[in-house]
Amino acid sequence: MKKSFGQRFKLLLSAGRRDREGIISFIFLILAISTTVHFFSEKQKLSRLSDNQVLFSYLNAFEVDDASEVQPFEEVLVDNERTPFDPNELDKSGWMETGLSERQAESVLKYLSRGKGIFSLADLEKIKVLSEKWHSKNDPIMVFPAPPPVSPHSADVEEAATIERLLELNSADTLELVKIRGVGAYSARAIVKYRERLGGFVSYEQLNDIRALREEVKEVLRTKTTLDNRLVRKICIDTCGVETLSQFPYFKSKQVRIILNYREAHGGFTDVSQIKECVVVSDSLFLRVEPYLIICND
Repeated sequence: MKKSFGQRFKLLLSAGRRDREGIISFIFLILAISTTVHFFSEKQKLSRLSDNQVLFSYLNAFEVDDASEVQPFEEVLVDNERTPFDPNELDKSGWMETGLSERQAESVLKYLSRGKGIFSLADLEKIKVLSEKWHSKNDPIMVFPAPPPVSPHSADVEEAATIERLLELNSADTLELVKIRGVGAYSARAIVKYRERLGGFVSYEQLNDIRALREEVKEVLRTKTTLDNRLVRKICIDTCGVETLSQFPYFKSKQVRIILNYREAHGGFTDVSQIKECVVVSDSLFLRVEPYLIICND
């Protein structure tokens, strides 16, 4: 028969003193174990909270209205350690501190040494060694100086300076010609040799007469040189002899003899255009040779 709680309690009271003390000690032991298990369980839950969860658990105590404005502690420290900088004032070590390698830092300094300052993010994008990751890290904390004032005549001055730097083709020697990128020693010698026979160039089209020149070389010479027609050597068509006229590349030996015979038969030339009376001198040939011919005895 199952005993009621009252009957069990009376049985406990009727037990001896030693039995009662043992029962009470057992009850206290059970309570102590239960309390210890509960304590460690709560501690493990607390340890699993992330830093942000712990932070947000304290927000209410400090009455923070917008929890989204509070950044993690680590991020705040990183931002506070970075100082805004002017990229134009950095040396090699300064650029390396921004995250560049030594070689990349040297490339940036080489870019700046050309007199190209950095006055905006657009200027930075011209420096190819700077990656997107570098930009995202450094762009927000950079400060740029005001760009220098632009003179209304700066474009004209720059263009004039460029023209001054071009090489004059009728006076350049082979050592100067090979300094032009794309012109080799072989091409330079061919240019000077033909120029000496011709007396100088009056047009870039005459470069087509030099078979040794590739098209790429001709194009480079058109963009990297100038022509001064005043330096062209003239031929005195009224007094020159066979040797002088034969060296001129536009006349063949047979044409030279006919021209000189015509000059002698008609008492000489008093005007350059008179050589067109010779049957061997066509209109197209005359246009090519006219810039090189003069009358020396008026």
